Amino acid sequence: MPMKRKSFVWQHYVRGEFGENKVTCNHCHKDFRYTLTSMSNLHRHLRKRHAEMIDKSEEALNALTEQSAVDGSSTVAELPPYEITLKSFEVMDQDVTESRDEEQDGEWNPETVEEWRPDETSTASPSAEKKEKKCAKRSAVWRHFTRSESKTYAECHHCGNMIKLGTISNLRRHLRNKHRHVALTLDNCNGEIRSSNDKDELRNQAAICTEVIEINIDDIKNPINIIESKNDGLGIMEEVQIPYDEFNETITNQASQTEFLEDSEDFDMQDFIKPKRGPVLAEQVDRQLVKMIVKGCHPIDIVEQSEFKHFVNLLHPKYQLPTVKKLAHELIPELYEEYEKKTCKSLQAAEGICILIDEWKTKANNYMCIAAHFINAECKFEATFLACHILPVAEEASGVTERLMKTVTDDWNIGDKVVAVMTDNSDTISTAVSLCNWPHVPHFVRTLSLILHECLQSAKNIVNKIKTLTNELTKIPEIIAQIYLTQRQLDLPSVKLITRVKSDWNCSFSTLEMLMRFAKLQKAIFHTLQKHSFNKLSDNEWKFLKGLVEILEIFKSVKQEVREGRVVLSKVAYYIKVLKREMKKFQTMPNEANFVANVAETALNEHFRDLDQSDLVQNVLLLDPRLKKHVFEDESDFATACSHLKKEVCEVVLPEQEYHEPNPASFWHTFDMEVKKMNAVKDPIGKGILELENYLQEPLLGRDEDPYVWWEHRSAIYPRLFRLAKKYLCVTAKSVVHESLSVSSVYMLTNFKHLESSPTESEVMFLHHNM
Repeated sequence: MPMKRKSFVWQHYVRGEFGENKVTCNHCHKDFRYTLTSMSNLHRHLRKRHAEMIDKSEEALNALTEQSAVDGSSTVAELPPYEITLKSFEVMDQDVTESRDEEQDGEWNPETVEEWRPDETSTASPSAEKKEKKCAKRSAVWRHFTRSESKTYAECHHCGNMIKLGTISNLRRHLRNKHRHVALTLDNCNGEIRSSNDKDELRNQAAICTEVIEINIDDIKNPINIIESKNDGLGIMEEVQIPYDEFNETITNQASQTEFLEDSEDFDMQDFIKPKRGPVLAEQVDRQLVKMIVKGCHPIDIVEQSEFKHFVNLLHPKYQLPTVKKLAHELIPELYEEYEKKTCKSLQAAEGICILIDEWKTKANNYMCIAAHFINAECKFEATFLACHILPVAEEASGVTERLMKTVTDDWNIGDKVVAVMTDNSDTISTAVSLCNWPHVPHFVRTLSLILHECLQSAKNIVNKIKTLTNELTKIPEIIAQIYLTQRQLDLPSVKLITRVKSDWNCSFSTLEMLMRFAKLQKAIFHTLQKHSFNKLSDNEWKFLKGLVEILEIFKSVKQEVREGRVVLSKVAYYIKVLKREMKKFQTMPNEANFVANVAETALNEHFRDLDQSDLVQNVLLLDPRLKKHVFEDESDFATACSHLKKEVCEVVLPEQEYHEPNPASFWHTFDMEVKKMNAVKDPIGKGILELENYLQEPLLGRDEDPYVWWEHRSAIYPRLFRLAKKYLCVTAKSVVHESLSVSSVYMLTNFKHLESSPTESEVMFLHHNM
């Protein structure tokens, strides 16, 4: 009968006493348990810890098996005992890393051989002392932890936290999450453990880690991760790692990183770790490209420029830039359609809309831009661009009216929501607005500039003389330097002369600033020019200049306040009243230039005549919680304004409230029926009048506070007045359409001319202002 086959692993283990299912390794004296049906843990231990010894045993076994086959024997001779030497332990100690959990590995099924038993006399049995001795903690992880006395927790050397023990996987996970520099050392430095408290060794760790960490596109902020699709190259996205060799000209090399570590006292190894990336669709990148071109007013053919292509290729080689044709015919129209729907939805939800018209010229064409101001559903002020039209050089008012009505009524369907139209002082535009039967509000700052220009024209002799003298002084830098030196010696205000005034709509304020600075440097200029033969100002001229600056200085103050923030029409009406009052005061004062005040008052009455007689201004004044009735100088004017507002409040129709049908079985049935009857009684006139009276008794809001926030908080208390406030408080003092932005947009439009069916000027400028 042949001998029973038995695994050769018993050559390397010794069974425990008293028949226990416990064995001891002959090489490292570590204890293991086994079952009668599985010894995979014993195989696994030999394979991981004593691989060379297994190879030697298998070689010897193969030799004996071959010899047995030659001799024709049916039994297998016993293997020679395996000698445990110091060299074996040296080989064993070379492995300084430990598996996360040995019992989680897969089964290992070595081939079995004929039964053979170890030589009991030659096999080294572990002593009782060695059996009781626990296995040494040879993993690199234990360099960073200390086992507690209870042996169930380990204390971290870096943060002092107690980590529960099961396997060392918990310890590795703690190092990986909390101490990345240590984790990098364990994972990437071939087991060489370095102290995290030693700065020099940490620098060496960083240098080693920078050699093994892959540098790719993710080292750049805001990366894109796009790869080609099988169909069009733009549909399927996944993460792509870019080799460092492709970026060695643009990404900092290892030497610069090492220099940074040497110069920095504290550094974070997180800087050397590749961040996680998420897929980004190619459509999103194309969309952002369109935004960059339109918002930044870049030429559309930038996508065909070689340097821009190279730049995009460095960011991601597999991203395909869209062509100029695709931008003009697909991407820009699609984006315009999206924002057009959003804008249309916001406009339809508005209670009232203020239209703004801005006209400006270039060398080739005249442009008319149309924008809208309104209060959105969240009771916040919102401005949006609607359209841009190219006008003929000699366009008549009827043509402007037709374009205006087409944009407001036909394209956007907001003709019934228009509260006012703000324009500049062009006669053609003003006439066109009157033909549309909409209230007209002049652009406040530009109108103020016209009034100031008329005042300066009344004193043009002194103004021209100062301009000429300033031009002559600028030709001699030595005299200018002497004036500034005298200025410091006399402790005068630190200002500089304005030597040139630009010719634009704002030139009146620039001229006023020049006169104000010239007057502040009067003593310095007077003392300096005594030594030179210039056409100096006489004493009377100096007095006239001082009085002129004193009168017109208030215009600059008003303009500065308007420019600092958004100003509602109610404040504009108050500014006009203040200017008129100040001009009347200067007319009665002994001033050399008091006739200029008379010119200013006349101009104010002429240019703002329509506002004084407008019901719109009275409604805005009453609905502004910062002013109310306190801005009216005459009680009769206040009574007239209240009467007009009461009429509108009573006409406001609120949406009906939804009531649940009372449950007859409920004991609340009687009460619910009474409440329903009370609410069914409608008295909009009485409720509207009551709302207005209670509102006027409210204390005034601070003049620097936001009236929109105030109304939002009281929308439930004054629901009818709240809707009127959203309707009228959208009228402001200035336009959101700036000439500089418009001109830059038109510069970009020159790149569309050679394309058929290219986006219109209106579409491009719509996206430019609304995105």
